[in-house]
Amino acid sequence: MDFEVRKWTDGGAVEFRIHAHSQRAHIDNPFVRIGLWVFGRTLQRRFATRALRRMRHLVDDRVSQQQRAA
Repeated sequence: MDFEVRKWTDGGAVEFRIHAHSQRAHIDNPFVRIGLWVFGRTLQRRFATRALRRMRHLVDDRVSQQQRAA
């Protein structure tokens, strides 16, 4: 999994990217294997959504701090 943050200094735009891929692995424990099969993709999507939301929150906070200071 890779994270990348880009900022354009001329306009202040920020871009946050998550690049991820999953591969199947042999899992001996049948409970873990079934759990990943049932919940795995949902948890991956939830993580990505929360990471993007958190980055947006951090950027918005920083922008509002800079606007108040100006």
